[in-house]
Amino acid sequence: MKRFVSRIVSGAVMLGITFAGIPAVAQTSSPEDSLKTYNVYADLNQNGKADVGDALAILQASVGKKAFSDEQKNAGDLSGDGSITAVDALLDLKYAVGEIAFFASGQKTASRIVYPQGCSEYVLDAAQKLQSLIYGHTGARLPVVSDKETEAAGDISVGATNRAAVSLCLPYMPQNGFAIKEQKGQLAVCAYTDEGLKTAAEYLGCYLSGTGKASFIKKDFTSGTTFEDPQVIASDITVCGKSISEFTITAEQSSLDEFSKEISDKIKSVTGKEPVISSEKGEKSIFISTSLASSENERAIKIDVSESGIIVAASAHRITDAVHFFCRNVLGFDNLKNGQIIISEKDSYTGDVITNPSTAGSCPDPFVKYVDGYYYSIFTEATRLVLYRSRNLSTLTTDEYKVVYNGGDNVIKSDIWAPEFYFDRNQNKWYIYSNGTLTPGNFNTQRMFCLESDTSDLWSNYHFKGLLDADNYCIDASPYYNEHTGVLYLTYVSVGGGYNRLDVAKMDNPWTINKGSKTAISVPQYDWELKVAKINEGGCFVEQNGKLYLAFSANGGDTKSYCVGLIEFTGDYKKDDLNNKSKWKKLDRPLLKSGGGIYGPGHNSFFRSPDGSELWIAYHGRTDPVEVTWFRPLCFQKVELDGNGDFVMDTTPALAGTYLKQPSARAEQR
Repeated sequence: MKRFVSRIVSGAVMLGITFAGIPAVAQTSSPEDSLKTYNVYADLNQNGKADVGDALAILQASVGKKAFSDEQKNAGDLSGDGSITAVDALLDLKYAVGEIAFFASGQKTASRIVYPQGCSEYVLDAAQKLQSLIYGHTGARLPVVSDKETEAAGDISVGATNRAAVSLCLPYMPQNGFAIKEQKGQLAVCAYTDEGLKTAAEYLGCYLSGTGKASFIKKDFTSGTTFEDPQVIASDITVCGKSISEFTITAEQSSLDEFSKEISDKIKSVTGKEPVISSEKGEKSIFISTSLASSENERAIKIDVSESGIIVAASAHRITDAVHFFCRNVLGFDNLKNGQIIISEKDSYTGDVITNPSTAGSCPDPFVKYVDGYYYSIFTEATRLVLYRSRNLSTLTTDEYKVVYNGGDNVIKSDIWAPEFYFDRNQNKWYIYSNGTLTPGNFNTQRMFCLESDTSDLWSNYHFKGLLDADNYCIDASPYYNEHTGVLYLTYVSVGGGYNRLDVAKMDNPWTINKGSKTAISVPQYDWELKVAKINEGGCFVEQNGKLYLAFSANGGDTKSYCVGLIEFTGDYKKDDLNNKSKWKKLDRPLLKSGGGIYGPGHNSFFRSPDGSELWIAYHGRTDPVEVTWFRPLCFQKVELDGNGDFVMDTTPALAGTYLKQPSARAEQR
């Protein structure tokens, strides 16, 4: 991955995040909409600030001694629960005395995250990450805008914006780290280097989480916090309540000594203190072993945490991943709470781990499902169709493969894209859908086709079944069988009106489209869909929380603007026709977009974990932020859902280079 260093402030990369008693009002339809009436959330007397008088007014209203207008009710609902209660009065009082800097009021905020116009991808990623963190911990979704927008109260600056508050960072910023300082009611975070910038953003985000509170606590930073070493983030590491200083690090054999040194270096970088490495296992130890690896799965790593110590174990060919997982995940930001890394039994883990991206090679347009004890995948390989399978997600593309179709036959010549597979219960056969050119190299001759399995086994042989539409350009076929109505549907891409659009049609059988039922349900319409190309493509249906969605990708698949969007079926999908355009509504923000060092995420598929409890997304993305490239490795991550089980929009990929735990549990399912 290429690294970016913006030469800002005397050659520095700087992240300046300011919290200035952040006012909040009801969010209107767009960030640019004017804010009305109560310019400071909870300012009931409209003196320009929330104070003790406002808190008293809210308390009086909560017990019926004061009548509020609708506008006042909206301004005083600090908890965002739709009513005025004593909780709102307490929140206002805490705000008035400087204990909290903004309210956990859901969407009700006028604050914005502001980045410098023309900044590097690194700074923009930081802005987007901060947005996700604040939303995740407070429920408040702050718009992300450039500093060309007019300055407003409550702006949060990320990078060297033109906002005056950014200058507060400068006097305190160490040369080799980052600083967090409170000054005149504002919080400023800054760093000189890429690593310092990343660490500062992650530290702040994880601190928000570690407080266990919905609102940021200003008073914790009144004396200021400075980290001269960008990696020193904690005063101590505790293991089941015991300081890490009481533990020694021991390797089972001398061939593992390098891993003892790696863990020692990580602990020193986190705390500034160097632990003892011993040849003998002590009463309390971090023990590195290959003999204690999981006997059930040779791909599994094992992290076992108890009062007596920590075991880091894996087979010889996986011990490196086990140590890296321990250092990055267990000794990392996720366990940072109130200035300490806290490790407990909950950090024990046995199972496979997946890196993001999960492949070194290009795997465009990935389709992934868990079927009868195996993960299966198929993706674009241009000249052929290949099925892959593995018991483990981490080795999906390297364990077993089976060529099911070679191009260049009497029908499909080349340029085979975007395959998917589907089991039809009526036919008791598997079908693979894809598209390719009828004339080599002539993309205008792209046509969809399907293969049929010889048996009911997904891992069987396949034969060419036929073209789905021989007369028209069409790509990206994705089937959906509505088990409630017994109707099979197909979504795919057509062209017209200068757009690549998404169509939905009924199917008479798995290889025949009912052309009279075809309906165009989506064309690009929002700014995030139109950055580089007028394209909606890569559609796939997904059911979640009793709702039906059609996911799709927007912009060009070779650009970093590529992203995943959602269209929701607003009717009753259990009985209504799905080819009814009026009942499809596109959500106004993308589901998944560039961020975290992964660019151009898109053309995805969804799959359930083996126990069915988790929804995962497979997509292609890349770590190189060049504008145009067709090199797109395979990525995975668990889909982020809110407390109601609905999709969290505007999410970013799991950080490049991080380790992810395997999908939950094991179960046999189709």
